Amino acid sequence: MSEASENKTKRKFIDLLQSYPWECKVNLYFRSYEFGKDVYKYLRRINSSLSTKNSDIGIVYRVCLNNARKAGFTEYQDNEYEDRIKWTTAPMVTYFCQKDPELPVLTRIRSFDIGDYKYTKYPQNEETMTKYINTVKQQKPHNLDKYLNNTGQRYGRLNKKHLPSIKYPPL
Repeated sequence: MSEASENKTKRKFIDLLQSYPWECKVNLYFRSYEFGKDVYKYLRRINSSLSTKNSDIGIVYRVCLNNARKAGFTEYQDNEYEDRIKWTTAPMVTYFCQKDPELPVLTRIRSFDIGDYKYTKYPQNEETMTKYINTVKQQKPHNLDKYLNNTGQRYGRLNKKHLPSIKYPPL
């Protein structure tokens, strides 16, 4: 029996997470809801900036969705209080890094108006990675098509020379 595409994607992502030691997880949140919806337009430049600053670190990234209050986005700042406290689904990018990375200033990228953004860093250990992996295993993949204007890879590797390829057995 053939494996469903979403199950194959989950399996390969989980294999990546289980195959290397991760010291740090970094979440990248966008303060502009509209910019976040166009994340795939800019992801290559964002990732390039991060991998250039940290050329000696292997990194795995994942485009995902996050629940956030509307008040956190510039587009909703002038709305009534009752609307600003409502929750919305917004895109974000999660990076798993082999070492604590130096985070680039994304506003310095030419012809790239990112607006406000924020990073959050979390140290990783075996327990936190196991918890994250179990969460990914239990959930369906996020419906990126519904919330993003473009589509692209859900996950990928940066600085691949520090992340040797994983050989997947045939199905």
